[in-house]
Amino acid sequence: MIPSTSTIQALRENIKKELSKLYPEREIDSIIEVLCLYRLDLKRHEAGMRKHEILMPPDIEWFRNAIRSLRKMTPVQYITGETVFYELNLKVGAAALIPRPETEELVQWILEDHAGERCSILDIGTGSGCIALALDKNLPDATVWATDFHKDALDLAAENARRLGLGVDFMLHDIREENLPEGLPRLDLIVSNPPYVPTREKEFMDANVRDFEPHDALFVPDGDP
Repeated sequence: MIPSTSTIQALRENIKKELSKLYPEREIDSIIEVLCLYRLDLKRHEAGMRKHEILMPPDIEWFRNAIRSLRKMTPVQYITGETVFYELNLKVGAAALIPRPETEELVQWILEDHAGERCSILDIGTGSGCIALALDKNLPDATVWATDFHKDALDLAAENARRLGLGVDFMLHDIREENLPEGLPRLDLIVSNPPYVPTREKEFMDANVRDFEPHDALFVPDGDP
């Protein structure tokens, strides 16, 4: 564990040692970058310049707790409580799936096809709100609605919207059981990143996904995906 007196360089080396048997080396490097940016406001290119800087005791204790959580396979995003998606800083939590970089490709595809358009968009199963918020931010002439059947997820998405000053309209709704919500205009685009992993594959997933992220956002029944 991190000693009571530690430099930033020693901290980084200690984290690598503590996590070496649990995570791939590249993932450890990414985790270190996320933790240092969040707690120390230390960007990757600054690590060398500040490597001899002595950490304050509260920071050492914070990193000790972070390592304990990481060793239990807690996702690093749940430790910091935030993640970056399409250049938006989003709050994350157990109510919704952690946004994936691959989903940014979906957003990019939509932006390329609808740049500058005045369009109406519905995001189904919004979770953290990442897709809807990224579209609202980057399509200023669009109107964006978003639904989810979990109130906790909608609360998280709405909080992200407030923090970012974006105007997505969130609605509690289950597309599996209900028709489209009343009051929507003619939609130009419906987008969704729904769960798609068959339940039988659950045991093969990484523990930091399987044991922490909401199963409703990950898995579908084997017989009725």
